[in-house]
Amino acid sequence: MKILLLNPPYLKNNNIFMKEIGRCGSTATGNQFWPQTGLAYLAAIAERDKKNHVMIIDSIAEEIGLKETMERVKEFSPDIVIVHTTTPTFNNDSNVLSALRNESGNTVFGFVGTHTANTVRESLQESEADFVIINEPELTLEALLDALSKHVDWKSISGLGYKKDGRIILNPLRPLSKNLDDLPFPARHLLPNHKYRMVLTNNNAFATLVSSRGCPYQCIYCRVGYPWGKRFRQRTEDSVFREMKEIREKYGIRNIAFMADTFTLNRKWVLGLCDRIIKERLDVRWMCNSRIDTIDKEMAVRMKRAGCFLVSFGIESGSQEILDFAKKNVDLNKAGPTVRLTKKAGMKTFAYFVIGLPGETKKTIRKTILLAKELDPDYVNFHIATPHPGTELQAIARKNNWIIDEDYDHYDQSGNYSVMRNSALSAEEILRAQKKAMKEFYLRPKIILRKFLEMKSPRDLYDYARIGFSMLFKN
Repeated sequence: MKILLLNPPYLKNNNIFMKEIGRCGSTATGNQFWPQTGLAYLAAIAERDKKNHVMIIDSIAEEIGLKETMERVKEFSPDIVIVHTTTPTFNNDSNVLSALRNESGNTVFGFVGTHTANTVRESLQESEADFVIINEPELTLEALLDALSKHVDWKSISGLGYKKDGRIILNPLRPLSKNLDDLPFPARHLLPNHKYRMVLTNNNAFATLVSSRGCPYQCIYCRVGYPWGKRFRQRTEDSVFREMKEIREKYGIRNIAFMADTFTLNRKWVLGLCDRIIKERLDVRWMCNSRIDTIDKEMAVRMKRAGCFLVSFGIESGSQEILDFAKKNVDLNKAGPTVRLTKKAGMKTFAYFVIGLPGETKKTIRKTILLAKELDPDYVNFHIATPHPGTELQAIARKNNWIIDEDYDHYDQSGNYSVMRNSALSAEEILRAQKKAMKEFYLRPKIILRKFLEMKSPRDLYDYARIGFSMLFKN
């Protein structure tokens, strides 16, 4: 059987979208391309059956349009095509799927990703897809491929939604994998690995590595809980280390970004992995996400020794009341000490904030901006609160009639649009506040000087200028 896994081209303009299964799709800047590790996981599952032939087309990273994408698909002549989609790219990706279907005879088409996982019936109704993989996708794909090869009905495939005789059928959810070590390493040999670069890695190639799935926290704006579940599941230190070693030695990639909602959640695990990296002298540079209450001095020092160069913190707001309502379950007083100890350990810091959550006012926005400047991380991003499908935030926004824009193209949260107001602020005020926050943080003389001193080549100057213009002056 021939299986094609597709990250579709973006049709409207030259915008590039950072997309990953289980993650949001947000507008990328500075010519950054993120690895399609989720699709590579699916490819590895498909390749378990040696009779299968698998191809990944990452149209975004390869910078090819619809015409060339269609030519490659036609040449491969797949039996099944799985399209990766996200909320802000769903309309675009549906159009790509329709165009491919018109040229592909009896090929079976489906979607995978957090958006369609949270909107299964709607996604099937509004697209020409034959199926949607609902939750954790790997074993569902394996069962689907087996059913296709045997020409049997799909009714027994848990984790699948599909169309049959004009009806939409939603099968029961698939139980989540108990042991993530049982999954094969992603089939990176099918990816254009040399294309995946970003400024944070000095424009050198990087890979993403999924070390855990599931998050025990209940943040109202998070859209990944449904596909991956709330139960925290972590791979063993040995499994993660071996994949890191394969990335470094087989693919020659030194930079790794951990795809874990909270990499530092299990202190013993983090220290053990770091000790293994140090002991084996694995030459890697890596970055990860953390909460402000799950990292301490000893852990930070060990992480730095093991090659960690950047830690991202989702701080979200300068108001404890807003964090409490958003179910962040964190003490804001820990932000300052945590960011400082991370910096002192020698790692860069990246702080994320959200403008426009329930309870947000002009006063709380001011507190958030002042906190960001006080913490003074190396990088900061202020996102727009966006009521993504499947989130508690969407339910709250609908109940209060806050949603003013239902166009999924505008759900990118990066500052291009604001699709939701709240009880105190209009969507326009939220959008203006986000832009003001970005400018007020980055257009300080010491930040400009810091970024200038970090530049090592004319390419760095170009990328920083492009990113800065896009983030600070778009629209």
